[in-house]
Order: sequence, then structure tokens, then C-alpha cells
Amino acid sequence: DIQDRVYQEIQSVVKSVTPTTEELSKLHLVEQVINETLRMHPPAPIVTRKALETRTYEGVTIPKGAQVLIPYYHIMTDPSVYPDPKTFNPDRFSPEEKDKRDLMAFIPFGQGPRQCLGMRLALLELKVALVHILRKMKSVVNDQTVPRKG
Repeated sequence: DIQDRVYQEIQSVVKSVTPTTEELSKLHLVEQVINETLRMHPPAPIVTRKALETRTYEGVTIPKGAQVLIPYYHIMTDPSVYPDPKTFNPDRFSPEEKDKRDLMAFIPFGQGPRQCLGMRLALLELKVALVHILRKMKSVVNDQTVPRKG
């Protein structure tokens, strides 16, 4: 179970009450869990940009001034890149698997000069919060919980 693996990683790495920067940098599975969560549930599932010049890409011309939609959610759930994309699998973000993928296949915070300025802080806060929560609690599914469809 993924939660047990994460708990074991936290217990073996984090020795202080508040995790240090060095300890946080060693929490590879925690980072993989965060990345897989962001892949499946990006903070902004779709964003818009304005074309600054007319460009043709794969036979499609985008005129200057046009609004361009970037579907982050669909990019990060493309089955040709992420087999069985609706299944939660943090191992997709192991170093070996990451190296097989195009960098643009995982963009929960955008990319390039318009990348979210708060990305590093958000990821740090997520890691610290997960350490504090998962070292003390275990999440379980109630037998009365109705599974989500879709």
C-alpha cells in the first residue's frame, strides 16, 4: 500500500519534529506522491495565453492576438504518455520513468517564463504538511463511501 510506503520513508528519513531541508530533500516517494496527485488534479486544469505573433504548428495557423487554451489536465492524462492515466501510480515519477517522458508532459504549474512563481513554496508546504499528517494519521476508506465515477 502506497500510504504504508510513504509512512516508512518518513519514519526512516525524518528524525526531527519539524523536518529539515536536508530531510525533505530525501523524501523521494513523498515527492512522487505529490507529483502524481498534481498530475491527476492540477491546480489549474486549463490556462489561456494570447498569441504574440502568427504561428503555424502542424498545419494549424494561430493568428496574432488569438486566445490559446492550454489543457494541462488533458496533457497530463494522455494515455499515450501515462498508461492507465486514471489510476493513481506515484511510481510514474521514479527517476527512471521521468527520464522516459518529454518534459512538457508534466506541467501542473506551467512552464517557461509564465511558470507559477509560487511553485517552489507550494511544493515545500505540501511536503511539510504531508510529513506532519502522515507520521501521525492513516487515511482509510469508510465502507460506506460511494466510489466516484469517471
